[in-house]
Amino acid sequence: MKKIVFIIAVIFIMMPVLSFGQETAVANESKKVSYAFINEFGNSFGNKGGIKHATVFLNNICFNKTQDLIGIGVGFEFDWGWYFYSIPIYANYRHYFTSNTNLKPLINIAVGYRFNFDTRRYSSGLYSVVATGFRVNAFSLTSGIFIKSLKEKFSSREEFSFGVEIKVGYTF
Repeated sequence: MKKIVFIIAVIFIMMPVLSFGQETAVANESKKVSYAFINEFGNSFGNKGGIKHATVFLNNICFNKTQDLIGIGVGFEFDWGWYFYSIPIYANYRHYFTSNTNLKPLINIAVGYRFNFDTRRYSSGLYSVVATGFRVNAFSLTSGIFIKSLKEKFSSREEFSFGVEIKVGYTF
Protein backbone atom coordinates (compact mmCIF):
# COMPACT_ATOMS: atom_id res chain seq x y z
CA MET A 1 0.00 0.00 0.00
CA LYS A 2 2.84 2.37 0.78
CA LYS A 3 4.10 1.91 -2.78
CA ILE A 4 0.72 2.94 -4.24
CA VAL A 5 0.52 6.05 -2.07
CA PHE A 6 4.12 6.93 -2.99
CA ILE A 7 3.47 6.50 -6.73
CA ILE A 8 0.32 8.65 -6.56
CA ALA A 9 2.22 11.33 -4.64
CA VAL A 10 5.07 11.35 -7.20
CA ILE A 11 2.59 11.67 -10.10
CA PHE A 12 0.75 14.45 -8.29
CA ILE A 13 3.99 16.38 -7.73
CA MET A 14 5.54 15.79 -11.18
CA MET A 15 2.58 16.74 -13.38
CA PRO A 16 2.65 20.48 -12.56
CA VAL A 17 6.44 20.57 -12.95
CA LEU A 18 6.31 18.91 -16.37
CA SER A 19 3.39 20.94 -17.66
CA PHE A 20 4.94 24.30 -16.75
CA GLY A 21 7.77 23.43 -19.12
CA GLN A 22 5.50 23.26 -22.18
CA GLU A 23 5.56 26.17 -24.58
CA THR A 24 2.52 28.39 -24.76
CA ALA A 25 1.04 29.49 -28.07
CA VAL A 26 2.44 33.01 -27.73
CA ALA A 27 5.86 33.04 -26.09
CA ASN A 28 6.01 36.79 -25.43
CA GLU A 29 2.83 37.06 -23.36
CA SER A 30 3.09 36.94 -19.58
CA LYS A 31 1.46 34.17 -17.60
CA LYS A 32 -1.97 35.06 -16.25
CA VAL A 33 -3.59 33.75 -13.08
CA SER A 34 -7.38 33.44 -12.75
CA TYR A 35 -10.07 31.55 -10.81
CA ALA A 36 -12.28 28.68 -12.00
CA PHE A 37 -15.10 26.83 -10.26
CA ILE A 38 -15.84 23.31 -11.56
CA ASN A 39 -18.87 21.21 -10.69
CA GLU A 40 -18.73 17.52 -11.66
CA PHE A 41 -21.09 14.63 -11.09
CA GLY A 42 -21.21 11.03 -12.20
CA ASN A 43 -21.13 7.38 -11.23
CA SER A 44 -18.44 4.93 -10.21
CA PHE A 45 -18.25 1.15 -10.36
CA GLY A 46 -15.84 -0.75 -8.15
CA ASN A 47 -14.82 -3.95 -6.44
CA LYS A 48 -17.21 -3.41 -3.49
CA GLY A 49 -20.24 -3.85 -5.74
CA GLY A 50 -23.05 -1.49 -6.49
CA ILE A 51 -23.20 1.84 -8.25
CA LYS A 52 -21.95 4.87 -6.41
CA HIS A 53 -22.92 8.44 -7.22
CA ALA A 54 -20.52 11.34 -6.72
CA THR A 55 -20.88 15.11 -6.89
CA VAL A 56 -17.77 17.27 -6.47
CA PHE A 57 -17.10 20.99 -6.28
CA LEU A 58 -13.64 22.32 -7.15
CA ASN A 59 -12.19 25.75 -6.47
CA ASN A 60 -9.18 26.20 -8.74
CA ILE A 61 -6.55 28.73 -9.58
CA CYS A 62 -5.74 28.70 -13.29
CA PHE A 63 -2.23 29.18 -14.64
CA ASN A 64 -1.06 29.67 -18.24
CA LYS A 65 -4.43 30.87 -19.51
CA THR A 66 -6.42 27.92 -18.05
CA GLN A 67 -3.86 25.31 -19.09
CA ASP A 68 -2.93 24.30 -15.51
CA LEU A 69 -5.39 24.28 -12.62
CA ILE A 70 -4.51 23.62 -9.00
CA GLY A 71 -7.22 23.65 -6.38
CA ILE A 72 -9.15 22.24 -3.48
CA GLY A 73 -12.16 19.99 -3.90
CA VAL A 74 -14.97 18.83 -1.69
CA GLY A 75 -17.58 16.29 -2.66
CA PHE A 76 -20.40 14.00 -1.68
CA GLU A 77 -20.48 10.28 -2.60
CA PHE A 78 -23.40 7.92 -2.06
CA ASP A 79 -23.46 4.12 -2.44
CA TRP A 80 -26.96 3.08 -3.53
CA GLY A 81 -26.62 -0.56 -2.44
CA TRP A 82 -25.09 -0.15 1.03
CA TYR A 83 -26.65 3.19 2.07
CA PHE A 84 -23.16 4.45 2.68
CA TYR A 85 -21.97 7.98 2.02
CA SER A 86 -18.68 9.85 2.25
CA ILE A 87 -17.40 13.40 2.05
CA PRO A 88 -14.00 13.68 0.35
CA ILE A 89 -11.75 16.73 0.78
CA TYR A 90 -8.75 16.73 -1.53
CA ALA A 91 -6.09 18.59 -3.50
CA ASN A 92 -6.71 18.57 -7.23
CA TYR A 93 -4.47 19.12 -10.25
CA ARG A 94 -5.88 19.41 -13.77
CA HIS A 95 -3.94 20.00 -16.98
CA TYR A 96 -5.49 20.90 -20.33
CA PHE A 97 -3.35 20.01 -23.33
CA THR A 98 -3.06 22.58 -26.10
CA SER A 99 -5.21 22.00 -29.15
CA ASN A 100 -6.17 23.92 -32.28
CA THR A 101 -9.84 22.98 -31.82
CA ASN A 102 -12.41 23.59 -29.08
CA LEU A 103 -11.88 20.00 -27.88
CA LYS A 104 -9.07 20.07 -25.30
CA PRO A 105 -7.76 16.79 -23.80
CA LEU A 106 -7.18 16.85 -20.06
CA ILE A 107 -5.70 14.89 -17.18
CA ASN A 108 -7.06 15.13 -13.65
CA ILE A 109 -5.33 13.96 -10.45
CA ALA A 110 -6.88 14.18 -6.98
CA VAL A 111 -5.40 13.06 -3.66
CA GLY A 112 -6.90 13.64 -0.26
CA TYR A 113 -8.90 12.41 2.68
CA ARG A 114 -12.47 11.20 2.93
CA PHE A 115 -14.89 10.95 5.81
CA ASN A 116 -17.08 7.82 5.61
CA PHE A 117 -20.51 7.42 7.21
CA ASP A 118 -23.03 4.60 7.31
CA THR A 119 -25.91 3.65 9.59
CA ARG A 120 -23.63 2.08 12.21
CA ARG A 121 -20.30 3.89 12.29
CA TYR A 122 -17.97 6.63 11.17
CA SER A 123 -14.51 6.15 9.67
CA SER A 124 -12.05 8.05 7.51
CA GLY A 125 -9.52 7.13 4.87
CA LEU A 126 -7.63 7.81 1.64
CA TYR A 127 -9.18 9.37 -1.48
CA SER A 128 -7.33 9.28 -4.81
CA VAL A 129 -8.40 9.58 -8.46
CA VAL A 130 -6.47 9.64 -11.73
CA ALA A 131 -8.68 10.50 -14.71
CA THR A 132 -8.43 11.64 -18.29
CA GLY A 133 -10.95 13.12 -20.64
CA PHE A 134 -11.71 16.27 -22.62
CA ARG A 135 -13.24 19.71 -22.34
CA VAL A 136 -15.32 21.51 -24.97
CA ASN A 137 -15.76 25.16 -23.99
CA ALA A 138 -17.12 24.90 -20.41
CA PHE A 139 -18.36 21.26 -20.60
CA SER A 140 -16.04 18.38 -19.58
CA LEU A 141 -16.20 14.59 -19.57
CA THR A 142 -13.69 12.52 -17.61
CA SER A 143 -13.16 8.84 -16.93
CA GLY A 144 -10.56 7.31 -14.70
CA ILE A 145 -9.59 4.99 -11.89
CA PHE A 146 -9.91 5.51 -8.16
CA ILE A 147 -8.49 4.02 -4.98
CA LYS A 148 -10.31 4.79 -1.76
CA SER A 149 -10.01 3.35 1.72
CA LEU A 150 -12.58 2.84 4.41
CA LYS A 151 -10.18 3.25 7.34
CA GLU A 152 -6.96 5.09 8.15
CA LYS A 153 -5.03 1.88 8.89
CA PHE A 154 -4.36 -0.15 5.77
CA SER A 155 -4.17 -3.58 7.39
CA SER A 156 -5.98 -5.64 4.75
CA ARG A 157 -7.10 -5.55 1.16
CA GLU A 158 -10.76 -5.50 2.22
CA GLU A 159 -10.26 -1.95 3.51
CA PHE A 160 -9.89 -0.61 -0.06
CA SER A 161 -12.31 0.23 -2.79
CA PHE A 162 -11.00 0.58 -6.32
CA GLY A 163 -12.64 0.84 -9.69
CA VAL A 164 -13.67 3.14 -12.55
CA GLU A 165 -15.58 6.41 -12.47
CA ILE A 166 -17.21 8.52 -15.18
CA LYS A 167 -18.07 12.17 -14.54
CA VAL A 168 -19.47 15.10 -16.49
CA GLY A 169 -18.76 18.65 -15.43
CA TYR A 170 -19.16 22.30 -16.08
CA THR A 171 -16.67 25.12 -15.50
CA PHE A 172 -17.96 28.46 -14.26
